[in-house]
Amino acid sequence: MGDSLCALGRLVQYVVTKGEDPFVEKGAAGEPQEVGAGLSEIPDHAETVDLIQILLSPGVARQTQLSDILYHPFFWPCNMRYRFLRDVGNESDIKTRNTENMTLKKLNHNPSESYSKWTSKIDKYVMTKMNKFYKNEKYQYQDKVTDLLKLIRNIGEHIEEEANAGMKALIGDSAQYFQKTFPELVMHVYKNIQNTEFMKHIPNAHNCLLNPPLR
Repeated sequence: MGDSLCALGRLVQYVVTKGEDPFVEKGAAGEPQEVGAGLSEIPDHAETVDLIQILLSPGVARQTQLSDILYHPFFWPCNMRYRFLRDVGNESDIKTRNTENMTLKKLNHNPSESYSKWTSKIDKYVMTKMNKFYKNEKYQYQDKVTDLLKLIRNIGEHIEEEANAGMKALIGDSAQYFQKTFPELVMHVYKNIQNTEFMKHIPNAHNCLLNPPLR
């Protein structure tokens, strides 16, 4: 199984780089080649690199769990990723900012630069509109990953309302908008909710049947 998955990892890396990344283990100068080298310009970079790292890492216990690999975010369609972010953002502890919740602490720890100051990356009109829901400023959105997830959830729930037509015109397709603006977010959330109470939101063979992705 391990050898087969390693070969699959090399094949995935070769395909997504359109053959530009050769099947070699050392760089031109003889130094070890970084797993995922040559992938930085492709879509779904974070998901692709993580999948390849799993497949190419010998001795990793997860290699024997083919179901985990099949339901890795690399294989999720855009709307499934969006549904995943919305479902996590719908957790009551995220909505109420429960500072005692260890999963929230993990999600907010050491965020990537791509979303550490996320409020500045959202259109100002959209942020102003969404913050108006909270009369008390202390409840308005802060630069925390969990608040970003709450925003994604709230916009998902209300974007189609007539009062939010202007916001929808700016955002367009919400699933595309958030994943383009925060391309590393899905993997960050996916990794940090492993083995936590939020893990129920990770798509797998069971809950994909119960809760099919949005169309």
